[in-house]
Amino acid sequence: MPPLSATGSGKEQNVGNQGKCLELDAEAFRFRAAGSVFRCRPEQLLRGKVYARPEKRTYEVRNFTFRELASTASRLVLEARNREFGFSATLDFTVSDDRLSVRIDPFKLIETRSASFRLLELSLLPGLLETERGEEAEWLLPAYTGALAEPGRLTTDCRTRNRFYMDQSEWEKFNQFNAFCVMTRRGSLLAIVAEGDFSAWCDSEVEDGFCRCFTTFRLRHAPDELLSSGPMRIDYRMRAARVPWPELAMQYRSCLIEETGVIPLSERLDGNPVLAYAAEAARIKLFLATKYPTVPDGSSPVRVHATFAEAGKILDALRGRGLEKAIVTLVGWNIDGHDGAYPTRFPVDPRLGGEEGLKALIAKATAMGYQIVVHDNVTDAYLRSPDLDCDMLSTDEYGERQISGIWAGGEAYKLCPAVCLERYGATLDRIHALGFHGCAYLDAQTTGLFRCSHPKHPADEREFALSLCRILEYVRRLYGASSSENCASYALPYCDEAANLGRSGWEQFRSRLDGGFNRLVSRIVPFYNVAVHGLVIYRSCWSSRTGLFGLYENLGNDWFEFEYTPGGLGCDFRDALDDVEASARIRRELPDLAGSFVEEYRENEDGIFIRFTHDITFTFHTKGGTLTITRGSRVIAVINQNRDEK
Repeated sequence: MPPLSATGSGKEQNVGNQGKCLELDAEAFRFRAAGSVFRCRPEQLLRGKVYARPEKRTYEVRNFTFRELASTASRLVLEARNREFGFSATLDFTVSDDRLSVRIDPFKLIETRSASFRLLELSLLPGLLETERGEEAEWLLPAYTGALAEPGRLTTDCRTRNRFYMDQSEWEKFNQFNAFCVMTRRGSLLAIVAEGDFSAWCDSEVEDGFCRCFTTFRLRHAPDELLSSGPMRIDYRMRAARVPWPELAMQYRSCLIEETGVIPLSERLDGNPVLAYAAEAARIKLFLATKYPTVPDGSSPVRVHATFAEAGKILDALRGRGLEKAIVTLVGWNIDGHDGAYPTRFPVDPRLGGEEGLKALIAKATAMGYQIVVHDNVTDAYLRSPDLDCDMLSTDEYGERQISGIWAGGEAYKLCPAVCLERYGATLDRIHALGFHGCAYLDAQTTGLFRCSHPKHPADEREFALSLCRILEYVRRLYGASSSENCASYALPYCDEAANLGRSGWEQFRSRLDGGFNRLVSRIVPFYNVAVHGLVIYRSCWSSRTGLFGLYENLGNDWFEFEYTPGGLGCDFRDALDDVEASARIRRELPDLAGSFVEEYRENEDGIFIRFTHDITFTFHTKGGTLTITRGSRVIAVINQNRDEK
């Protein structure tokens, strides 16, 4: 087949001739999926971004010629070439049922003028399901738990970029999943970045009268690097009609199970008493000690908010209010309190009662039938730690020690997880040997993407992130179950519980975000919550901050943060005992909620209706500001938004 210009013209052919499901001519790229034909203009099949070394500037590339390399009934392989900048890529398309898969082999990326021009990025299928400005359409962007956008309502051009997993430069978006959705009158798609997701973005644009949402892969961080050797693949799940985002969230759940190997929670409970207990339990975080204020050298004094003996009194109060199952999580049990001197944990802080006081508390919680674990962090390290091995710290692209922020212990440096277990794994065993048992909690495991440039243990974003997952898996094997702050989709096979899957961050941080994102996004929806409910236990917000209504609005398990002496990061436990009692009563009626799938999610002007497996329903009434929880025809609870519960 002769080369085809992306801007040329020619006679249109019909998909299906000679049994083919994919075709390209001068008018359109077409494929048949989900019983319908989808089209994309050739000039919107591919984009590139190159760095011109003589000019020291970047150029966006949209002018390609295409040549067919191979073709079968369900597969089309194209060479895309740009002669001006001297590079070509091979696009491998495969269609089956409702899916279009597009793959780029990194070793079929050819640069013939790399002395002058370096390929930085490739964007795939920008024009797939593009709409005209003013046309009704919705996008579901991978920020927070799902950012719903309405591009057609914008009257001026707009661009925004969202990394599929949290980027440190935009941590306020809390990106956690490798998918996005486009919903139009001509059809809908769920795009899942199956390979290359650690170096990819969801790009969105309203430009030249058109609205487009697509995936961009980074091929090198900087012009002086070699081309990436990682494969790139996107799976588009196509629908012939416009469908609401909750249906696509449930389809994403199916893909996580079928393609990623995530085992549903209900299938993991049998034979794992630790996890089975955790699925029905409230997580009670007890803030024992921390430093105030946070200063760079970590020299602030330690403030005690609950000794081990006082923590025992909190447990007595919880049991007195009917809380039968709890994962007691001790925050700041270690020397110098919460985030005090990592990677040093020992000795147990004597201001709280020392190791003997801690063991007495563990024994008390165990006798009450509670799980008890520590709130730990294996990613941050502080220079004031006597156990810090600086050779284990990750370094950034400039060769400097990588820093993630300022916490109680001072400036926090990032340990390289590729070597963390090798150096500090014995500490995790020593903590476990104190008698802790239950669903173990690790802080900040999947909160942001880093890479390590240390010459002794280099790790790109994928290796860095999955090395953190290896630590999660090790802790899971020690305790029987593992929990992480946040839980990006890549961590689902390694984690049993995720914290902080709430969706309130946009309102909190929107002043810090780019204007394009804020202009485009209309609201945050629980796309990721709907998708992962039943795959992992998750806790979205703590009740003492939001009340029972907010707790159940996010669909997660119970989560409380308490102190005995107020003034820290938690609340006075006495102020939340009514919530504890009400929540415990509801959870006794719904022991199987955490392992249930969301089977239906409907929104209208009257409110939100959610139906789970096991005949459980949540109905949010907009006008009355109430939530009604039922099982079958029986009303379990009616919760008012002002925290009153019936």
